[in-house]
Amino acid sequence: MGIEAADDRSVALGGFSGTPGTCFIGIAPDGNNPQYKSGGNFFAIFGTFVSGSLSFPVAGEGPVKNYSQGGCDANCLGGYDIALSGAQ
Repeated sequence: MGIEAADDRSVALGGFSGTPGTCFIGIAPDGNNPQYKSGGNFFAIFGTFVSGSLSFPVAGEGPVKNYSQGGCDANCLGGYDIALSGAQ
């Protein structure tokens, strides 16, 4: 289930202060956006990504079942930084 998402050069994701438990961090190449399945169709979990801002889940989103695979696939190169605080 989506909480927050960021695209290239976005501001840092905000703090998550929900119920303690396990959270997964998904990192995917450009254009490979998480989708959920409803009936026989796939739908985006997050709204449109705007450079420099965060994206939040759309109404009715469910767990990740697929990625859109509309991006650069295996040709993507680059790095990312993850800094966690308060995590165990």
